[in-house]
Amino acid sequence: MSEYSLSPLKFFRKNEKFALVGASSSWTDHAYYLFLELEKKGYNITPLHTHETVICGVPAFPDFLHIPEVDRVIFASKDEELSLFYLRKMRDTGILKAWFEDGFSTPAMEEFARQNFFEVVKNINLLDTLQKI
Repeated sequence: MSEYSLSPLKFFRKNEKFALVGASSSWTDHAYYLFLELEKKGYNITPLHTHETVICGVPAFPDFLHIPEVDRVIFASKDEELSLFYLRKMRDTGILKAWFEDGFSTPAMEEFARQNFFEVVKNINLLDTLQKI
């Protein structure tokens, strides 16, 4: 069953700035398609990646300090340690709205978000949601 503290449809507003954890230039990764769909729909999306500097022709950044502004973060990484790293960075910079893509959250991520008063959408497929917007 889907659980959230933030409405999935209200999460996506055109004037918001998004970052994607797990962004990838590999067409075999789910996050690759999320990134392309968000771009196609006109969202301001910045890829976060610890090693890649360009994803789908867009500059990628290793953390939030190098991005002018981010309002909401989408998590589509299977790497729990990396996701917790970015959740801590979000807390430290005051970004408290997150989307945990269906199949990409862990109990540790969810507990961290709960303890730090994040507004979270979880267990919902983003590609399905974008089709409704």
